[in-house]
Amino acid sequence: MAFVAILGLNVSVASAQRQQQKSTEEMVEQNMKTLKEKITMESDAATSIEQTLTTFYDDLKSMKSSGQRPDRSKMDDIVKERNDKVKKVLSGDEYQAFLAVIEASKPQGRRR
Repeated sequence: MAFVAILGLNVSVASAQRQQQKSTEEMVEQNMKTLKEKITMESDAATSIEQTLTTFYDDLKSMKSSGQRPDRSKMDDIVKERNDKVKKVLSGDEYQAFLAVIEASKPQGRRR
């Protein structure tokens, strides 16, 4: 029985690690695909959000690449910057759909 529990834990850890190892392009593509399934966007809005997500994920990766735990306030700042930029190009309901897509894309252990 303990073996099954350990195996399950290993599968969860491996899944989270695969999520973390995705490239910026893969994460942006995945989020944009899901977002486009939920809302209809003008091409200008889609381009703006895609660029915003690319910058966000690149910034996040550079913060994490140091090997040390990233500064929480800096992470909060880049999340706020991303959200502010996206909020400018989407309506209220569309923005809420965006937030839901982003929340669903986080590794399970990191959802808040």
